[in-house]
Amino acid sequence: MRGPVGDALDIADLTELELKHRIGTWGNVEKLRQKAGNEQVYLTETAPQLGVRLSRLLDGVKKLKVDEIRNGATFKDVIGYSGAYANAPAFQIPYGSLVPAKVENVLAAGRCISAEFDVADITRLIPVCWVTGQAAGLAAALCIQNNCKPRNVNVAKLQDLLHQQGAYLG
Repeated sequence: MRGPVGDALDIADLTELELKHRIGTWGNVEKLRQKAGNEQVYLTETAPQLGVRLSRLLDGVKKLKVDEIRNGATFKDVIGYSGAYANAPAFQIPYGSLVPAKVENVLAAGRCISAEFDVADITRLIPVCWVTGQAAGLAAALCIQNNCKPRNVNVAKLQDLLHQQGAYLG
């Protein structure tokens, strides 16, 4: 289930969501108290503030898409697999989703990779963060070693290094 959507950089949006969340929480406590045997229910503590799960997403060389995941797409520049999660099958992660479309000398990893919003709910999870972090770190080392930009990394060499480290590429 998707939570409320707002602008994670807009203080007014965040404040409104925070207030709605707290009012809703207290409303749920009151509903519980109305049931027989729950008259003494009380709320001990809540988080000091709401957490933002997703905000802005990278515009990358390759944007990972929902249809690609559902259809088991394969990528020549695969740098790893996700784990299967909920209704989503395991899927390949392309190197292009780590490389910004316009900015040079930057690599993204973890929840920041280029993906459609509906995919980002899966790519933000820890296993994908591990996989993309390992690939981004190796790619950065190759950039230094070969004096090249991330978009010009020799992907075959990167894949070879990932294999050597035990990464599963399919």
